[in-house]
Amino acid sequence: MKKTVFGIATLLLALSACNKIETIDQPVGMADGIPFSATVSLGDNAATKALAENGSTITASWAEGEKVALIHNGVSDEMTVSSVSGGSATISGTITGTPADGDAVTIIYPSSAADGTTGNIKADLLYAQNGLLTGEGSIAEKYDARKGTGTLKVDGTATLGGSVSLTNQFAIFKFTVRGADGTTVISAKPLTVTIGTQDYVITPAAATDVLYAALPAVSGEKVSFDATDGSDRTYTCAKLSVSFAAGSYYQSTLKMREYVDLGIVVGGKKIKWATCNVGAANPQDYGDYFAWGETTTKTDYKSDWSNYFDTSDGGFTFTKYNIDGGKTVLDLEDDAANANWGGSWRMPTNAEMNALLALSKEWVTYEGVNGYKFTGNGKTLFLPAAGFRLDTDLGYAGSRGYYWSSSLRGSDYAWRVYFDSGAARSSSYSRYYGQPVRPVTE
Repeated sequence: MKKTVFGIATLLLALSACNKIETIDQPVGMADGIPFSATVSLGDNAATKALAENGSTITASWAEGEKVALIHNGVSDEMTVSSVSGGSATISGTITGTPADGDAVTIIYPSSAADGTTGNIKADLLYAQNGLLTGEGSIAEKYDARKGTGTLKVDGTATLGGSVSLTNQFAIFKFTVRGADGTTVISAKPLTVTIGTQDYVITPAAATDVLYAALPAVSGEKVSFDATDGSDRTYTCAKLSVSFAAGSYYQSTLKMREYVDLGIVVGGKKIKWATCNVGAANPQDYGDYFAWGETTTKTDYKSDWSNYFDTSDGGFTFTKYNIDGGKTVLDLEDDAANANWGGSWRMPTNAEMNALLALSKEWVTYEGVNGYKFTGNGKTLFLPAAGFRLDTDLGYAGSRGYYWSSSLRGSDYAWRVYFDSGAARSSSYSRYYGQPVRPVTE
């Protein structure tokens, strides 16, 4: 038995043992078959079965008796690893059907990962995982898949017509789930990884803050993460342009923020609402105040345009955001939610604000703080009556709430939500006022 240790950037994923072998119907052919034996290369960093973490690496070892699928002419035969030597393994068994010299052959390890019809890895193999590195149903047993192609050499018995190297098809991840501060532990059950339109659901037997996953390689794609803890609180984060390679091992700390799904869909997109304002640690905290389109706070929100970023002539002309050929929705670089929280967080549009206002709502006192509670999809969202800032003063805190959208109204006004104890509605105001921001994501 050979053991190999791999670095984080170069580790090729191990082939896994499989205790449960899927039976694949075979075409009628040679009843008894013919003996097959061949040696395959396990790649530069070959490893399988006994996956175990060792610092920033994974240590693994090959073992005899593991199963391999050998696919040819629409037939899938199961072979056995009969011996291991260094970076290669000998596989042997019986080949059925009508094999001929020069026929194309695909080898997949473990055999449980093989789709005998397509001659490829099963398309849905990774959709549901249990978050374990080793043990029953784990990455080592089911998801650490490797594939190679070659040709047959048939002359009474069968072997391979040339060298075949098996290469790993997926990346292995260790995800550590934390709050946005990077230290608060979030125990997830499940953790859902979304790449494009495909969800990969990692569901451990018990909620945990450390989960392992096998994922397909991606290049420059958005990857989103959603987690539910033992109290049914939901968390999310996203990385907008990431790449990872098959055959590599990665460790990633997911810094997640709590959200609620109120059932709001705008433009075909589900809108998730953060439970806190930018700059706040709790739903009842006021957080920070921003002029519309500015991404940092300041001490003086002047009652004129003298210190506003989008004008250089006292508010007669607006340089970037205006209704005369300019932009009318904030770019992410000018969006206080995205600039401070990153990922896919952003300020809601006016349409999304109006969808929030359309929900059941009421003026309440939560944790000693006045504000509005919105209810939808069996969930609630609290916005504190945080007031606004003008000049150096904070006004109406505790009695009124003002929340910016990302949408312009006219050249010098922007849309917002306004509420007091009597009503909640959409309104607009001068962009230089300092108001809270409640982020959303999709």
